[in-house]
Amino acid sequence: MSGSDMGYVYIARPIGTTGVYKIGATNNLAVRIKRYRVPMEYLACTLFKDYFAAESYFHRMFAKYSFSGEWYAIPDDVINKYIDGVNLLCQAK
Repeated sequence: MSGSDMGYVYIARPIGTTGVYKIGATNNLAVRIKRYRVPMEYLACTLFKDYFAAESYFHRMFAKYSFSGEWYAIPDDVINKYIDGVNLLCQAK
């Protein structure tokens, strides 16, 4: 993987749940969401020039909430502030 791989970093959760989130990366959002064993919904996703580096950054940012690989138990108030910030950035583009 090179430093110029375009793709998305996303935050998703199983539909109907709160507090448990998946932070991942993909270059195809539609295909990725279908691969989960449970129905999932995207809460935030952003396109990055180097999505692998961006995903790594977000994993480090939320590391204290990690409980299993790319799954995180993030308090709702914390994740909602992040999602609100992403949505504001996307609207400004």
